Amino acid sequence: MPKFPPRLVIALCVCFAGPVHAADLIIDGGFEKKQDGFWATGGVALSRERGRLCADIEAGGQPWERLLGVNDLDLAAGQSYRLTMVLEAKGSHGFPIQIQRNVEPWTPQATFSAATAAKKTEFSAVFKASEADPAQMIFQLGGAENPWRLC
Repeated sequence: MPKFPPRLVIALCVCFAGPVHAADLIIDGGFEKKQDGFWATGGVALSRERGRLCADIEAGGQPWERLLGVNDLDLAAGQSYRLTMVLEAKGSHGFPIQIQRNVEPWTPQATFSAATAAKKTEFSAVFKASEADPAQMIFQLGGAENPWRLC
């Protein structure tokens, strides 16, 4: 089994931005019950460890060939949302995150660039949903020269 030294810690919250009461849209976003609904494509192996979602990502490929995602986010058109994550890694990795329609034509509602660093970094972004169709959040993790680990 190859070693994956870089480490990234993610705590996810996709919630309403603004004065309304915050609500997690990710079921079990604290990854405590192992019922969070996250999935991965080939080249990404998922595990849940101590309240964290972890992904072992193989080297190579295009960014869209190593995906981590969650489906069925119920967004309201015109409503603003905040995506919040705490990132922690030994190495630097940049990757796009996209909120998009669950099915073809995969219409994007928001695209962000996230990056890890050698210390804890909070990522937070606000977006406005453009449609009410069920959405998915996709992390495009491929393209690294070496295997890496994301938690």
